[in-house]
This record gives sequence, structure tokens and C-alpha cells, in this order.
Amino acid sequence: MLKPVLADSNQITQALLNVCLNARDAMSQGGELTLATELIESEIVEERHPEASSKPHICIAITDTGPGMEEGVRARALEAFFTTKPVGEGTGLGLAMVYGIVKNHDGLIDIESEPGLGTTVRLYLPALLQEEYHSGSGVSSGSTSSARNLAQDSTILVVEDEEAIVCLLENGLSQMGFRVLVAKDGLEAIDVYQRHRSEIDLVLLDLGLPKISGPDVVKNLMKLNADTKIIVSTGYLETALKTELIAAGVTDYIQKPYSITEVVQRISQHLSAADSSTEPSSIH
Repeated sequence: MLKPVLADSNQITQALLNVCLNARDAMSQGGELTLATELIESEIVEERHPEASSKPHICIAITDTGPGMEEGVRARALEAFFTTKPVGEGTGLGLAMVYGIVKNHDGLIDIESEPGLGTTVRLYLPALLQEEYHSGSGVSSGSTSSARNLAQDSTILVVEDEEAIVCLLENGLSQMGFRVLVAKDGLEAIDVYQRHRSEIDLVLLDLGLPKISGPDVVKNLMKLNADTKIIVSTGYLETALKTELIAAGVTDYIQKPYSITEVVQRISQHLSAADSSTEPSSIH
């Protein structure tokens, strides 16, 4: 019988979606995708990963029947910005983001793959011991209620090219009551904003976009409306670019990987600040 884990369900869903989408792309001619879970006892986990905490782990194994990877590719698969996809067809952040999410949960990840034999990605999450069980989602009912009230009259433009993240944001924000518009590249973002700017209350913008880069989209949106509220998201933000974005008028910054709870709280903070006619905190 599986034991419970302490995890952010949205982040784990995001991680699984990323792995599954990678598997789908690898099986362009068709194949099988299998997800399996099992309880791995502490001694077995420590054999595979000596750095693991000495407790049982829940292993989620995602297996595809794609072409597999050469050893050199497998060894670099978790590196940020490493990708074997053609230019414009991937940012290289998929598995790196999965790695970040798993590490944030004190978990482990490994990849088993050989050419012609498919790929298995295993995510290990520490199981909760009986004395560690506790309740509570980390979000107070008061803050959730406040977010829902703000959401009723608010439209968010989500600009993101990673399909898994688009799915996560669109579903999560819609469930909270926000109206969500989506653009999957920089050019589409400017077009959607031009057509709906009187309705859009806030833009959640990924910086690593195809066609037109995130920073250039910021500049274009601010030309269209200097009061545009923009929260940028990225896995890493250089100091020079951060300074440039502040100067351009960006409202805030949220680091990937993030949870829907974090996104909703940040959006609500800035919409609430606008409603009360106070200046929201800027990117820092």
C-alpha cells in the first residue's frame, strides 16, 4: 500500500505533464506511455541514491517506448536549456523544471534510457511517516475567498509556450474564477493584447518566448498601455535584464517552477493593490 507524501499537487502535476509531453514528442510515430507507482523502502532508495533521506519513498515511473537516448544525451537531459529539439520547438527547460520541482520536494530523479529501448523517468518523493501526518493546504480560506472575489471580474492574459504550463495555468486560474486568455508566442501575445486590452487586467508573461522575446513583448505592451500590469516568469533572471525590466515598467517577477497557489496569490496581490489605488511592490 502506498504511503502519502507532502507535496504541492499543482507542481507535481506540472512535473508529470512535462515528462509525459517529452515522451509524446519522442514517440512521434506512435508508442506506449506507462505511469506506475510503488513504495520503495529506504535501503533500496539509498542504494540507488546515497544522498537520499533515510525513509521510504514513493516512486512514480513514466516509461515510453520511444527511440531512447544515447548516453551523452541522457547524462545532460536534466541540464537547463539543453534540448535535442530543433530551434523554436523547445526551450530545454522541460526536464530541468521537473528536476527543480522534485528537488524542492526533497525528492530524487533518475533517467534510464538506451537507444532502441525507450526511456523511463523515475521521480522519488519522500513518504510521510505516521508522526508527520498533518492537515492544511497552506492557503487560508480567507485568502482563497479574497482571490475568488477578485477573480470574478478579472481577465488574465497568460503568455507561455510550454504546453504543460499553459494547461496548468489555464485550468488552475479558471477554477479560481479568472477569465483566461492564452498566447503561445510573443507575436500572438501582442495581437491578443491589442484586441482585448480594454478587458485585460494583468499579463502573466514567460520571458523565453518564440518569435518575439519576452522583454520585447514587455516593451510593445507598455507602448500600447503604460499602465499594463505585467508579472514576468522565468527560471533565471540576470541582474542586467532585471534592471531593464524594472525600467520598462514590469510589475513583478515570479520564479519557475511555481505553484498555482503562488501564482494566484501574486496576481491577487497586484489586483487588490490596484483596486485600493495603492502602488504594488515592483520586481525585486
